[in-house]
Amino acid sequence: MDSIEYAELSSKLEGLSIQLFDLAKELNKRPEKPPRDLLYEALAKAKLEYRTVRFNRTNGFNKQVYADLESIQKATNVPLSNQGLSFIQYQQDVDGTTFLDSILTHASGQELSCRNRLIIPAYTGAKSDNQRYGESLAYLKRQVAQSMLGIVACFDEADNDDADTSEAQWNMTTRKAMAGDEAPATVDQGVLSEKITKDQLEDLYYELNDYPIMTKALLRGLGITQLADLPKAKYHQEMTRIRQQKISLKDQPQTKW
Repeated sequence: MDSIEYAELSSKLEGLSIQLFDLAKELNKRPEKPPRDLLYEALAKAKLEYRTVRFNRTNGFNKQVYADLESIQKATNVPLSNQGLSFIQYQQDVDGTTFLDSILTHASGQELSCRNRLIIPAYTGAKSDNQRYGESLAYLKRQVAQSMLGIVACFDEADNDDADTSEAQWNMTTRKAMAGDEAPATVDQGVLSEKITKDQLEDLYYELNDYPIMTKALLRGLGITQLADLPKAKYHQEMTRIRQQKISLKDQPQTKW
């Protein structure tokens, strides 16, 4: 190799090294968060124009009240459109798992997306696969839509979920009643004034759907007459217990549910 060829090769290698160095710097850069300032501003303005979303449906089995997707869309479609916003939800399968994709888009091109796995209750014989799929999908769509669009469904405009009873108050007073040391605790005693939220109540109804015997046992054990009176301090414990009991009842006849 003569000196001219060597100089040309060295120049090419130097140029390649510079390109590789620049590429490494680009790869090491932290990905910047996509801008959403226009989307957030538009959503804030749209929320001021929302119509009140009220509970308009009742579950025939457990008497649960909820706001359906139609009422959510009627309350938000026009305000969202006025601000250049669009909300889209669709499901898709990824490697055998079904997901619900929800996207809030703005006319500027900015968007906010969310992906949630669709969990379908185990087959119990009470409902077909399509029924369980449809109910689970509708439930998830409602929950995600309310969360992403900032919606709180209510009975009336003055409705709120504020509570002032602490978990410590529950632990000190109600445990005695649960153990039989005094009369069963009720909402009138004050210690149960911090009830579960409406979202927690909806989740509880969903878990206990098709399990009337388990529901009655839960109410009797807590000394309450309706699930809405479940103390917030006991929610997670009871949900865990319910799910464990459902697993143990999976192979039992439906008459024991």
